[in-house]
Amino acid sequence: MPILSLLFLIAALLMLHHWYRREDAVPVSRAAEVLAAEEEKPVLEGPLDLNRATLEELEMLPGIGEILAQRILEYREAHTGFRSIEELTEVSGIGRKKLDRIRDYIYLEETQDENTGG
Repeated sequence: MPILSLLFLIAALLMLHHWYRREDAVPVSRAAEVLAAEEEKPVLEGPLDLNRATLEELEMLPGIGEILAQRILEYREAHTGFRSIEELTEVSGIGRKKLDRIRDYIYLEETQDENTGG
């Protein structure tokens, strides 16, 4: 009986060893994919004007991919620009935490009307 148990244990260990050696046995987690994508992003040369940034520039922001960048552009076009940084939370997928994460990388340039009061 002990020999049978030992053989079963060895067979189980061999199966586990084979399973773990397969390349597709341990899938990459979504978090690891996101981190890898973040590392591959080009680095911003400075903060972005939220009302002038292109799709590609918005995608350089931490946590902002193609879909969120497109939503930002669509919101900006539909509302003739952003009036405040806080307004960015009106874009679907951007909450307080994401805004806090990108706040240092964005700004709003004052328009001439705001500077002259009219």
